[in-house]
Amino acid sequence: MTYRIQAGKEVAHDVEAACRAYDELRAGLGDELFVEIYEAMRSLEDNPFLFQKRYGE
Repeated sequence: MTYRIQAGKEVAHDVEAACRAYDELRAGLGDELFVEIYEAMRSLEDNPFLFQKRYGE
């Protein structure tokens, strides 16, 4: 079974804002952050059962 993460517009705006803020600290740092976020989301999609469920789920 294939799993996909669904992230709303708010998530996209937050990631964009974080990447811009990181770029202000150092040029290219925002790109590095974006890659890390993307890879983490891919890891969650590829291995959804390796991660703990949240309390109450």
